[in-house]
Amino acid sequence: MLDERVDFVVPTLHYWEFANVLRTHVRNRAFDRKLAEEIWMLHLDAPLQVVEPPIDSVFRLSLEHGATAYDAVFLALVVHLDVPLLTAERPTTSWMARLGKRVVSLLR
Repeated sequence: MLDERVDFVVPTLHYWEFANVLRTHVRNRAFDRKLAEEIWMLHLDAPLQVVEPPIDSVFRLSLEHGATAYDAVFLALVVHLDVPLLTAERPTTSWMARLGKRVVSLLR
């Protein structure tokens, strides 16, 4: 698998986005509420470091990359920390294309 240690850094927004994904899957009956709650609790135990991006860069990056303000929070963190972005966003999304090799997409 991985030959080295990997640290995952997320903004607080990540948790609300993830909760919304789980809610959507329950609503669409992709899985039941009990499973969603189990996934949520496991996720809360994941070793994620919460770091907030510079707030003043979010709006600018949103406009520059044609991203939603929500996506720009993650973009700002990537730019601020100079780290890659691991995402399940569609690779054809314009802001992902602009980030190029800084993006690692779970979707191919």
